[in-house]
Formats: sequence, C-alpha cells, structure tokens
Amino acid sequence: MAIDADTMIAPKAISLLVRHFADDKVAAVSGNVKVGNRRNLITTWQHMEYVTGFNLEKRAHALLNCVTVVPGAIGAWRKQVVESLGNFTDDTLAEDTDLTLRILSAGYKVAIEDQAYAYTEAPENIRDFLKQRFRWNYGTLQCLWKHKNAFRKNNNKSLSFIALPNILLFQFLVPVFAPLLDILMVIGLITGNLKYFLILYTGYFIVDFVICLLALRWESSKLTPLFSLFFQRIFYRYMLLWVSWKSILKAIQGGRVGWGKLERTGNIEVVKKVG
Repeated sequence: MAIDADTMIAPKAISLLVRHFADDKVAAVSGNVKVGNRRNLITTWQHMEYVTGFNLEKRAHALLNCVTVVPGAIGAWRKQVVESLGNFTDDTLAEDTDLTLRILSAGYKVAIEDQAYAYTEAPENIRDFLKQRFRWNYGTLQCLWKHKNAFRKNNNKSLSFIALPNILLFQFLVPVFAPLLDILMVIGLITGNLKYFLILYTGYFIVDFVICLLALRWESSKLTPLFSLFFQRIFYRYMLLWVSWKSILKAIQGGRVGWGKLERTGNIEVVKKVG
C-alpha cells in the first residue's frame, strides 16, 4: 500500500483494494481520492475536479485497462511486479504515474476501486494550488517524455492509442491554443455574432452541468458545488491553463524543478457517509 502523509483513508479501504489481486494479472489498484478539507471556493472547485475526473475519465480508462496513474494518495501495488520493474524511481516528479505506465507497458492490469475512499488535504490557497499543479503537470510531462516509446510499442494498445494521446492533447496541446479560441469568441461577439455564440456556449454549459450533476450523484455527493460551476469553468480553467503553459516553457528551458513545499493545516475530515 502507498498512502500520502497528508491523507486519511476510510476504514474498509485497504480490504476493498486488496480483493482485486485475486486476478493474477492485476498489478495495481487505484482508490477513490476525495478532498477532505472543503473549506472555501478553491477547495470546493478541486472537489468538483476530483469527482468528475474519477467518475468519468478514470472509469472509462479502467474499462480499457489504461488508467495512467494510481495516485500516491491511495493505491495498492503487487510487490513482486513493482520490484521486477525497478520500484519507484526519482527521475520524474510524478513517480506514481511513472510506475503505473511501466506496469501497463509490461502487459499487466491496473484496476480502480471506487469504494476505497481516501480523504486528502487539498491546497487551501491559490499560491499552494498553483505550486502543486505545476509539479503534477511538469511530472506528467516528464513521464510522457520518459515513456515516449510507449506511443508506438508496448503491450497495451489502449495506452498507446487512447490514454497517452489523451494526456498529450488535453493537458498540453489544447491549453496552448485555448486563449486563441477565447479571443476568437470575443471578436465574434464584437462583430455581431452574439446570438450564435450565446447559443453555442449555453449548449456547452448545459452539457457540462449535466455531466457534473451525474458525477456528483454517482458519488452520492452533495450538489451544492454546482452553484459555482459557471465561475469554476472560467477562473479555475485559466489557473490550470497557466500551469500547463508554465510546465511547457520550463521543459523547453530545461533545468531541474524541485518538489515544492506546501503549507499544511491538518484540516481533513473523514466523511463516514460519502458527501
């Protein structure tokens, strides 16, 4: 088992994870990470991101056996496989992603357990949030470069053709061009296409709202975060875009990136009934 020091887990989490190893091909199992300190707007937005990410993307990838990260917050690993692949390494800032990709490339399965809850302490201010996400993004970029050969040659075709291209496209390529699309929308509004863009954006927001609603219901979570969804999609999105730009520029420049110390408060609450 691997559990982050800033994380508390539910009483039955370990037994729920371990049962998946009855399948000899399963080499790692991801738990369900939840924000345990929802105290302000920034932590609420992170909660929304965690819920939608696990419910949608991770479940879809699990069906195709291409879950790209068993998170450090809560994960179970088959010891013999981990040792045979060289254990955790320190050549990236995302050692959990790196090990997960090595496991998939070797032909093993990575499972998820949505009932194995872990409550992590998310950053409670923008400075720490940006610092944490920069490390995550830069570490993911390091993993993509380290495993670049997996795009064309490994024992998991879903990893090559779906999961890795998905990370490259939506975490790094789309953010590069996202501001251009926003500028084009503003130009369109100024030039008299207000009705067209309002219909387009309203349709997008309704679809986004329904997806988030379903994700929260699947997790039996409260629906109150939906009230701030519109603002999250504006401000939170640009914070994530900024982190992606910074990661790409830092990679181009070269040089080493430190782990980055975050302020910890210990404000984690373990919810007995999922909320």
